[in-house]
Amino acid sequence: MTRYSFELATPADDEAIRRVMAATPMAGSVTVSFQRDPSFFASNVVLGNNWQAVVCRDAKRNEVVGVATRSVRPVHVDGVPKRIGYLSGLRFMPDARRRGLLARGYEFVRRLHDVDPLRPDYYLTTVAEGNHDALDALTKNRPSLPKYHFITGLNTLVFPIRRIRGGSDTNASVSMLSNRSDLGELIGFLNRFAKQRTFAPVYGQTDFEHSGTFSEMSVGSIATVRVRGRIVGAAGCWDQHAFRQTIVRGYANAIGSFRPFLNFWSKVRGGIQLPAVGQPLHCCYVAFPMVKCPKHAVMLLNQLIRTAPATAGCMLMGLCDDDPLLSAMRVQAVGEYRTRLYAVSLNRKEAFMKMSGHKRCYLELGCL
Repeated sequence: MTRYSFELATPADDEAIRRVMAATPMAGSVTVSFQRDPSFFASNVVLGNNWQAVVCRDAKRNEVVGVATRSVRPVHVDGVPKRIGYLSGLRFMPDARRRGLLARGYEFVRRLHDVDPLRPDYYLTTVAEGNHDALDALTKNRPSLPKYHFITGLNTLVFPIRRIRGGSDTNASVSMLSNRSDLGELIGFLNRFAKQRTFAPVYGQTDFEHSGTFSEMSVGSIATVRVRGRIVGAAGCWDQHAFRQTIVRGYANAIGSFRPFLNFWSKVRGGIQLPAVGQPLHCCYVAFPMVKCPKHAVMLLNQLIRTAPATAGCMLMGLCDDDPLLSAMRVQAVGEYRTRLYAVSLNRKEAFMKMSGHKRCYLELGCL
């Protein structure tokens, strides 16, 4: 009998999956675990309607020791909607690593891909730039693993909950949406803009419903910039704390020792507070920052900061390397976290990355 097996997860595995996620933190100057309480299955609403979770089960201990997620959703590629996959949440318990399970897990995911009647040409995935073990294991094009193709860098910019300088345009006005009847105009604008960004989602009315992709983001959390009454920019404040959490598990020695002093100085300067070990780092995502003008982007960000939850410690905005806003917004940020975006071909013989225009890339950070 094989000790380790792979199978589709069911709601009965929810608690076991959350235990794996809590026990597999990402190390760094600040070590954090990405948790999905109270329900892993409910938290995957951000992935859309078409997703599958895979678990690796240890028969000897009758425990789940690994998890990963495969999802597919329509995004814009070369200006038209196309079904593209996303591979995320790969976790193995420490004692289950280096046992050849990675290749077996990918083989199971490939079989799921092969029986999908609407299977995508390829998948996207992100790997933290500082996660050298994952980069070495996944991206070296080993014969037993899928082929990874580097696309671009994704930069997560960190903004404190205080006014950002630099946004002023007397011809533009910024305000929050007031009711759901405004969503039609907003969605039309988002999709027109998203056609110019490769991998930007195809936004729909259901995404903004209570059980839709942007769960827990109210209409009143969405800001727009208008010039002569016409929307020229939009962004939303997305607080996912109710179903997705980032928990601090440790600090590097210098940071941990001086955390009280760093927090005092940060409070004086209006910066970000570092939580105690075991406490959440409460961040809000800047959803769909669809705007061309840097001044308008600052106006949107300031509007979201003014309306952010009182418990929020910072705002996170994801911009790819080729995004025209990156340089202007990077100046305003107080921190940055970098990941690499790859296209993954589960069948090494498949042709993929068929993008003729290679337009600028955009990923919805809160959906990763």
